Amino acid sequence: LAVLRGSTEVLKSALVVHTEVEFVEMYEKQPLFAEVDQFLRGAGFVFHRFASVAGRPMKPIHFLENPLQPISQQLWADAVYVRDLWELKAHTRQELLRTALILHEIYHSYDLVHHVLKKCDEGLAQTYLDKVLGAR
Repeated sequence: LAVLRGSTEVLKSALVVHTEVEFVEMYEKQPLFAEVDQFLRGAGFVFHRFASVAGRPMKPIHFLENPLQPISQQLWADAVYVRDLWELKAHTRQELLRTALILHEIYHSYDLVHHVLKKCDEGLAQTYLDKVLGAR
């Protein structure tokens, strides 16, 4: 969170933020997901998804073949945020296309890519939809 707070100027031009978040304090005075989420929302980002979620088993129960494999307790995740996801009013055409490319190539968020492209160009969004759905 301290890094994000120190990066306010960089965040103004960022389109997507991928950051690790914790759900349980593993280190003293560590910021948790809720604090990171509030900060990024305040900076104009919308939570999109967790790219990964991880945890550990609660001892003494564990899997013999993998003692660190989580059973139920989730401890941390990689969270993905997109700037101004719903309205996309402040984005230039170039930023919309870059956002769509990031979401398509890295996160495979095809529905969200269509949403972003629709704000950019209806025809392009329809072509993308046809390709994704295999209609043409």
